[in-house]
Amino acid sequence: MCGTHIFIIHYEPGVNMPLKLLLFPLYNFNSQCYGPFTIKMAYSGRNMTNVAAKHLGLIEFIKFLKLQDWMWNKRVLGEIGDIILFAEHPPVISLGSRRREEQNRHILVAPEFLRTRGIPVIQTERGGSVTIHCPGILGCYIIADISGLEFSTEFIYRLEYWVQKSLEMLGIDTKRLPPEFRKVETAKYEGLWIGCKKIASVGIKISRHITRFGININISPKEYMLRMVNPCGIEEYEFSSLAQEGFMINTRDVISGLENNMDILFRNIKKNLAQ
Repeated sequence: MCGTHIFIIHYEPGVNMPLKLLLFPLYNFNSQCYGPFTIKMAYSGRNMTNVAAKHLGLIEFIKFLKLQDWMWNKRVLGEIGDIILFAEHPPVISLGSRRREEQNRHILVAPEFLRTRGIPVIQTERGGSVTIHCPGILGCYIIADISGLEFSTEFIYRLEYWVQKSLEMLGIDTKRLPPEFRKVETAKYEGLWIGCKKIASVGIKISRHITRFGININISPKEYMLRMVNPCGIEEYEFSSLAQEGFMINTRDVISGLENNMDILFRNIKKNLAQ
């Protein structure tokens, strides 16, 4: 219902009852309500153990970016805890931080094709190159304080491991692409693969120790959508999905698995990185 508030519960070690209950109104656009947050408690190894998760459903990409920025600012100010947002978007192509001319080269359809179908091309602040968003591709967006990590690359490993273990519990085996299959530039190969087909892509932004964006999982998008771009600027390998690889899995089941494994993002996994 409209006017819903998000409840973030903060704990401190050795205390059984919550010490602080933090409420803030759920941001919405044009009176559209996204409903209550699901609260999951996960040990983070810091002085609080809260992680909130929310499935936004299908939301326009531009509206989502505004919501994400609003929540990022709240997280920077310490007004909210770490949050994971799950969302799908109407068809849109997003660009990362690389040179726009280079990324445009990896859009494989003509501008007129995109215009007639109402598919925008939107510049973002995330790392990486061009990618596609559409129904059937689940975006897992993390707004979290990672100041306790020595290197930002460890957070990328955590993202990959989080998704890898969650899919493994659904009977789906994914891996990081082995070094021998990568060219000199390795960043674009980040994500998860089934064989030599990419099914999950990473693109993040870290500023003031707080993350934005995250990892996209191709669950069941229409196949032609995946052929509109060279994902992450990769020309030598295919972009695929769980459905195309024979795994007819429900998005809700994927989200449930990710929610149940949220602690992976915040606990020490240095000895258990995805292989």
